[in-house]
Amino acid sequence: FNIQGLSLVERLKLQKNTPALLLDTSGSMIGYGEGGEKRRIDSLRDIVSSLTNTGKVFSFNDICYPCLKDAIPDPTGNTYLSIAFEKLKQQGIKSIILITDGEANDKPQALASVEDLQLQILYVGPGDTPDFLKQLAAKAGTICTKENLNMQKELTAKITLLLNAGDTNPRQGGSICL
Repeated sequence: FNIQGLSLVERLKLQKNTPALLLDTSGSMIGYGEGGEKRRIDSLRDIVSSLTNTGKVFSFNDICYPCLKDAIPDPTGNTYLSIAFEKLKQQGIKSIILITDGEANDKPQALASVEDLQLQILYVGPGDTPDFLKQLAAKAGTICTKENLNMQKELTAKITLLLNAGDTNPRQGGSICL
């Protein structure tokens, strides 16, 4: 059975668990989102705190650690994705929704450490999706989508769909491709 052709939602349904949220809290997240109205970190906090079924939430920058959905730390440090991926693997977590502005400091290591992970990447930075995130998604067998943090209602709904993809609720029939 080849899972490569399945959407992330379909793959998560096979796994029947809630993916972890992996939130970029590096220094670059202090920047302002599209439109310049709010800092990226503040928009991210608003979105995550409004989620009802978050499962495990992790913050990462130079290190990776669990955090509460209502207590996302202030941005600081660099963006070390490989450290975050390895930390989640050590905890037995294989399904991840990564929300990042894509300014990784460890691109080769991140590409090597993404193996064996089911990863959905939501890019929330300025401009077009960086080639690195597209490469990372391809290596994980998924896609990276460009998201606008100012469209909080839509982004919250999308994350909710991704988080609930592993539920066994029979009212959620059919497949959803995002």
